[in-house]
Amino acid sequence: MTKYNNKKVVLNGITFDSQKEARRYRDLSLLERAGEIKNLELQKAFILAESVKFENEPRRKPAIKYVADFVYQEKGRVQEMWVKPQVKQLTHDCAPRKGVPCPPELAAKVKGAFKRGVA
Repeated sequence: MTKYNNKKVVLNGITFDSQKEARRYRDLSLLERAGEIKNLELQKAFILAESVKFENEPRRKPAIKYVADFVYQEKGRVQEMWVKPQVKQLTHDCAPRKGVPCPPELAAKVKGAFKRGVA
């Protein structure tokens, strides 16, 4: 089970995090065989920010990455895709709170900054 309560699925010797992701791979594979798309890649990482070393810290901060579930070319354009988990209805216990109190010192600094009509 994963964080979204999905069951891992093996399809064509490849392990997927969910049935939905495996089905999407099957569909994309068929499109690739039919010539509709090409260069299908799985779990391709994109580096959003390189790793960095600060002078006052002993270790480097790791690079920030985004991993797309699928990347392929369609009509000459590169497409990337992340198969989203199914969103479940939140119960009362885990619903986000509507009003998060602002600390008084911050409220004093920004007082009047967000009035309507003020740029």
